[in-house]
Formats: sequence, structure tokens, C-alpha cells
Amino acid sequence: GAAHDHLMSASTFSNWANLVDACQDYAQRSGWRFNRVEFMRLDGPQPNAALHEARLRAMPAVLEYGQRLQSAAEVGSSESELLQEFLCCQKLVSSEAVLNAIISICKALELPGFDGKATAGRGSGSGFDVAYHDMTAPLEVIARRLRNHLAMIDANEEARERR
Repeated sequence: GAAHDHLMSASTFSNWANLVDACQDYAQRSGWRFNRVEFMRLDGPQPNAALHEARLRAMPAVLEYGQRLQSAAEVGSSESELLQEFLCCQKLVSSEAVLNAIISICKALELPGFDGKATAGRGSGSGFDVAYHDMTAPLEVIARRLRNHLAMIDANEEARERR
């Protein structure tokens, strides 16, 4: 989708551009999933020839970046731009996972705004109250803040495209 295309653009994390470019076809064919064991399995039957070919094309870059990261970790170079971008990406992925988990919980509990019923607006209450990460708040407050957060994203074209 558009969100994945944006996240997988070579300019997002410039130190990873070659790896992102090399893995683009594999990422699309694998559903944006990377399983190290599955990726490294080159022998035996290959049920998906196109995915296997994409894997083979990506393999040299994957091995090179694995070696670079291992070398940086062994040296203890946490200042490495490669490692810094990796850590930033980890934070983005974690934040998105939390957001998606909270959305799923709100939908499963059919909380207002997540129950499939039409609402006047996605957000409610103070539109500036978007601190849905505060898990000490009552669930209804978290849901309201999440609706406000999602409304804020929907109102911003660039943020909406990234999401």
C-alpha cells in the first residue's frame, strides 16, 4: 500500500538505502514480513518461485548489512549512523504496533467511534487531547484520545499518506 511504499522509500533512512532498494521486491512479495530462518532457507522445495527469486536478488545486500551491523556492534559503536537509523526505525515500528494494538482492542470492545457506527466526527471532546499512550487513564478516555489522534492524522494529508 501507499504507507508501505513511503516507509520503504530509499530516502527515509539514507544509510539503509541500498538494502531497502535490494529488498523491495522481496518485501512486497512476502507481505512486508521478514523471517530470518525462512529468508536463509535456500535449499529444498520452493513453493513460490517469484519470492525465491526476489530472495536471491536481495541476499547479497542482506548479508552485507548483517555484517556491517555485527561489526558496528562488536566495536561498540553506538554512534554509528547505521545503528542510529536502525534504532529510530525500531521505535517507529514499536509505536505503530502499539497504535494498531490499541485500535484493535477498541474495535473488539466496540467502543464508541470504533464500533462501525457512523459518528459526527472521529474525535470528540478536546481535539488537542491525544495522549492515548497514557495507560493509567480509563479505557473510554484512552479511546477518546485515540479517536482525536486518528482525526488529527486524517486531517493532515502527509500524515494520512504515511499511515
